[in-house]
Amino acid sequence: MGDRGLPGYLVDEAHVVRLADDESDGQRYQARVHVRNDEPVPGVVHVSADRWGFPTSGSEPIRIPGMTSIEVGLVLPAPPNQLWLHPYGSLNRTAIRIDLPSEIDATDAVDQEAFVGTRPSDWVPRSSGIVVDDLDEGFKTIGNSLGNRVGALRRTIRYWEIDVDQGLPVMERRRGEWIRREVPSARGKYRHTAALVRAGSGEDQVAFEAHLDGPGRWQLDYHIPNRHLPPPPGRSDDFAATVFDALGSMDMRLESGGVETAIAFDAGAAEVGWNKVGEFDLDHRDVRLVVSNRTDGETVVADAIRWQRVQPGAVKPAALVSPIGSS
Repeated sequence: MGDRGLPGYLVDEAHVVRLADDESDGQRYQARVHVRNDEPVPGVVHVSADRWGFPTSGSEPIRIPGMTSIEVGLVLPAPPNQLWLHPYGSLNRTAIRIDLPSEIDATDAVDQEAFVGTRPSDWVPRSSGIVVDDLDEGFKTIGNSLGNRVGALRRTIRYWEIDVDQGLPVMERRRGEWIRREVPSARGKYRHTAALVRAGSGEDQVAFEAHLDGPGRWQLDYHIPNRHLPPPPGRSDDFAATVFDALGSMDMRLESGGVETAIAFDAGAAEVGWNKVGEFDLDHRDVRLVVSNRTDGETVVADAIRWQRVQPGAVKPAALVSPIGSS
């Protein structure tokens, strides 16, 4: 209670297998997941399983010391539709959805002892290049964005409080201005958010600033979250909610060493997840990717970027188009 700070949790993809049936011929499924508290402050969590939206089982509250990983095991009567990590007070703020295997073999049982509870783990998330997320210090707003004017507005009009999330409003005040929204499939260490904006003239911009390890040839990737939420339990994809409107061609430029390079990237044709934007020979370590609200789609999304030293076949390239407005 006396610690100043909060824990922050990271989770791996769950491992789910069928065990031998119990003495009453009831099915048993083993679910295991690695959990890490990546902050120095200890905290408490519990893991739960859902089946068609209804809780089926869960762990007892689990204390995780700071900078420590553990493995959590559950035995379930049926394959889970979803697993959740529930933090109590944490930097994550909300429950964390744990990724499940794409397929769970419900026919062949594996010969292993059931594991229920916790045990030490050496799991640490693998580094995947230099990532800048919309909640990181390297993410900036440029221009006449409301996010830049919040402080002045609060000083001059104290009775008008604007609800903001790390400098960006959470609700749109004027078309073409950036907002921040929770997006479950967005990148983020502890929270999954993205900066969004409806199509505008290009005046309101955001920037991802990064400091590279050194000069050389680097690959730039751009993360596109899923604009659809999963459908409610028992419903088809027709009932899936939409988080943001359709994407289109994006207006980007890369700034490095005083040189600006226009980039053509079609977010409407991109895949959910990481998409290759291009490879660049960079002589300076400090680079900045600027994204404007100009698009031929309905929305622009700024979630996260990733820089990687060039390696063959790292990421499938997204569709490239001519810069917006070019002939």
